[in-house]
Amino acid sequence: MTQEITHIPNSIHGLRQTAMKFATQAANAKRRLAKMGEENSKTMDGVVDIVEVVGAAFAISYINGKYGTPATGTPAQIAGIDADILAAGVCAGAAMFDVMGEKYSPHLYTIAGGFAAAWATREGLALGSKPATTTSTVAAAA
Repeated sequence: MTQEITHIPNSIHGLRQTAMKFATQAANAKRRLAKMGEENSKTMDGVVDIVEVVGAAFAISYINGKYGTPATGTPAQIAGIDADILAAGVCAGAAMFDVMGEKYSPHLYTIAGGFAAAWATREGLALGSKPATTTSTVAAAA
């Protein structure tokens, strides 16, 4: 936003007032720009979180597809533990102990959330694909 000078100050006092006016406008503009930067930073943090969750879920799902047995619903395992829930636990534990430092450890929680989401999706799919029973326990008890 540009402003035209509507008058030329004819005294030191007028010059000082004009300078103060421009200094105030510059300070206000700087505050507005800083606020916009903060808002954009928050938006980018949210985008990074989404990318981390989706990326972790995709990666562990790929591993389950490649090294597990998708036909039987058996995921990839490490030492007899499902790889997705193990990865979630390891990442959450590493974040809890601040392994990557104050700045980056919170990202481990987000990645752990992606691994846990993949596990929950796989478990929910397995549970939901089981055939439904036609009799309820209440009817069977009667």
